[in-house]
Amino acid sequence: MKAEKLTKESFKDFGEILTLEEVAEVSSDSEFDWYDTAQAIDLSEKCCTGMLICRDRSKRVSKMECHKKTSEVLLAVSGDTVLSVAPAGDSLENNENIRTFYFPEGTAIVMKTATWHWIPFPVKPEDARILVLFRDGTGGDDLNFKDLAAAIYIDE
Repeated sequence: MKAEKLTKESFKDFGEILTLEEVAEVSSDSEFDWYDTAQAIDLSEKCCTGMLICRDRSKRVSKMECHKKTSEVLLAVSGDTVLSVAPAGDSLENNENIRTFYFPEGTAIVMKTATWHWIPFPVKPEDARILVLFRDGTGGDDLNFKDLAAAIYIDE
């Protein structure tokens, strides 16, 4: 499977990209600028963050996970990665709806609630770091895994 370019249009079935592309120009006279980059994010009052360290490994996806109680925000802090996803509600009976996106350093995305995904793969042979934000308690009560009928391999 070849990684696609991450764009607003290509990622719309899985979530949205937090981007400054559509923000109106503001004056640079002020001390700071605030950009509202996303619509409402389906999180709870209490959220937690974590740092995901993605190791260099075979780019093979044999299972996926989803969170049915929360959306998930990913911010690529260091290192370009590739991220495999499938739409919320997909049975994963076959691989026809799985897509893989090039997820560059400095980019942030919001995955829709229950979007299937797997741990991103670093593009280079060094660790990549991804800041994760979702509902507090997700790691304890909302990790849903499913094996794929056949593994997929991501082309370099």
